[in-house]
Amino acid sequence: MRPPMSTWVWSVGAALAVVAAGSAAGLGLGSAHVVAWVAMALVASGAAMGSWGRALAGGQTDREQRQPRGPGSERRRMLVWLGGAGAGVVAALISVPAFLRVGAATERLRDTGWREGIRLVDDQGRPILAGEVVPGSLFTVFPEDGSDPAQSQAILLGAEPERILASEHEAGGAPDGIVAYSKLCTHMACPLGLYQEQSGTVVCPCHQAVFDLLGGGEVLAGPAKRPLPRLPIGVDRDGHLVALGGFSDVVGTGYWRPVNGS
Repeated sequence: MRPPMSTWVWSVGAALAVVAAGSAAGLGLGSAHVVAWVAMALVASGAAMGSWGRALAGGQTDREQRQPRGPGSERRRMLVWLGGAGAGVVAALISVPAFLRVGAATERLRDTGWREGIRLVDDQGRPILAGEVVPGSLFTVFPEDGSDPAQSQAILLGAEPERILASEHEAGGAPDGIVAYSKLCTHMACPLGLYQEQSGTVVCPCHQAVFDLLGGGEVLAGPAKRPLPRLPIGVDRDGHLVALGGFSDVVGTGYWRPVNGS
């Protein structure tokens, strides 16, 4: 006995959803939220269009499908199948551009302009010398190449080396008690402010998230769930601070952040 036509429609929708999810992974989107949304959209669209096709075919039911089939029955089955297939095509035409836009947005969040060898500059474009960053000093810095300041801005902090978490020194990129983190809060991407020198913490003025700049940028209080992305830094031959790479994670809100953190 052949399965009812509704089963075929759902199967086609599910197969298209799997293909869409695979395409998203191939594009490097990495967002479970987007993949799940598109998969559900494809399945739901296939089921809805299948129902529409059955309505056009005269409201054929699964019980009617089990009756002896004639030319008219085969034609109705073909209409149902074409309805489901058409839904998949329409959904793919809508979802693929959406995938590409999401991928571009995610890439913009990742590529903030920080790369190995790029000097740190202040808001006037002046390169920062390592000797200027004394314990207790705080700078807002940007990559010298002029990348989007809203995404690339970082906090540069000077502190006694013994006050900085040991793992920061072990990981490299924290020369002589100098550390740098993204300035964007990981809750809603507000620029951080209100530095408290005694505790080495910085507070977000929007929703009062508190981050430990001496302890790996970890969240101490407030609604934020992720630590501040770290910017590894070093010193070039002229004594200027330079980036040793990009931020350790996506900056700002983690909505598009991959589940596995990669």
